[in-house]
Amino acid sequence: MNGTLMMQAFLTKEMSSDQRWDLIEDYFLGHDEVVNAVLGLDGQD
Repeated sequence: MNGTLMMQAFLTKEMSSDQRWDLIEDYFLGHDEVVNAVLGLDGQD
């Protein structure tokens, strides 16, 4: 997964502040499949 692509998706995806913090938590907990699904990055490993 390209870090630049992930950051671009994170910064441009319409989400509430709470949704962003939940996604950040999922990222640091290693829930990559959840993060990729939310950001629309499925299958781009």
